[in-house]
Amino acid sequence: YTTISSLPMAHSAGKALGVFHRALLDFAYDYRSQRRHGGDYSFHQENLLTALKTHTAHDYFGRIAPLAQEMLMNMGQLTHGFSTTPRHAHGDPKISNLLFDNNHQAICLVDFDTLGKTGWSLEVADALRSWCNPYPEDVLDAHVDLSTAEQTLAGYGLIMRGLFSAQECDELIVH
Repeated sequence: YTTISSLPMAHSAGKALGVFHRALLDFAYDYRSQRRHGGDYSFHQENLLTALKTHTAHDYFGRIAPLAQEMLMNMGQLTHGFSTTPRHAHGDPKISNLLFDNNHQAICLVDFDTLGKTGWSLEVADALRSWCNPYPEDVLDAHVDLSTAEQTLAGYGLIMRGLFSAQECDELIVH
């Protein structure tokens, strides 16, 4: 699936992510992958700066550099003081990484190449970004369907309610 097609499907997806997160609560593992996750904004900022310094002769540099500079400025404002509590997470909980049965009930998550430790709030936010947009990811007319968000969080809460610290809950609300 590339979109959530019903509120029960959203509820089921939230429960599935909750079951996944709950299963990993006491998981002890040091990941071999050195891949940086989406929440490592300092890494992404450094990577963009390096690309700007390294590729000044590129044909598209003049068109890209102003956009990159604006991104860097905005990233700095958005990420100043940003922190999350690392937890085991899928790393890419978009809707197409969930399998569903014929009744739109979530069966499992797939595609674990991004599994690692990251802020759980980033994981839930990424799921909401994907699941609550009624259009596929490549459609520009994106928006959040609040009913879908409510059902997703209700399903997730059935499994995960009370299992995170007040700090972690604040991370989801604040960021």
